[in-house]
Amino acid sequence: MFGWFNRATNSIGGERMEGINLNIEKEEIVLRKKLLKDETYKVNNKDNMYSLVIFKKPQWVSGVTSMCEDMKHILMIDWDDTCRWIVESELKMLSKLYTPFYFLKTKEEVKDGIVFGNYHAICLEKFYPHQIVEIHRKTSCDKAYTTMPRRNVFRSWVLRLSGKKGSGKPQYIKTIGRGNLRSEISQAHLSLLNKLFKLPKLKYTNKDGFKKIYLNRYETRV
Repeated sequence: MFGWFNRATNSIGGERMEGINLNIEKEEIVLRKKLLKDETYKVNNKDNMYSLVIFKKPQWVSGVTSMCEDMKHILMIDWDDTCRWIVESELKMLSKLYTPFYFLKTKEEVKDGIVFGNYHAICLEKFYPHQIVEIHRKTSCDKAYTTMPRRNVFRSWVLRLSGKKGSGKPQYIKTIGRGNLRSEISQAHLSLLNKLFKLPKLKYTNKDGFKKIYLNRYETRV
């Protein structure tokens, strides 16, 4: 992105530009950058302010949406770069109010004795969209995930099922909560999860009987 340029350090905005050659002569700006195979660019113009962004090419992945046939949604939550104990504590808190949560990970590491990573949680209980937003606000989940329905054609929350660079396919860790099995749940989503993961059998007593599931293929940055 363009900002002030320091000729002495070959930097813009105080950040050194590796592999970028920039010349400013009179009223002409010439920038040369050889794009790597996995890089692309975008030029923005907003209120006559121009910016050039170079970023990794997005990749196509697939995921399952939260929507059910009756237009209600199951509860799905996403955390990135978060301590595992925080996620588990929040799910234990929520499991006292709702049906059990299936706890998944897509990336995890240990640093200085702290386990952290990217995590998903799926609760099969069904809600209206505004209820899900309120539940998200009770957690430290990614705020961009809460507003996801505004940015996709399905108007749903989506959790990735396929692998992607730097992060594998979701892996089932455990189920958090065992009570509250009387609320209505999505039978279609339960069937899908049972096909993908080895889940414990829970005695849900109010399955909605629907069979349709909505999948979404979308772009995501690496």
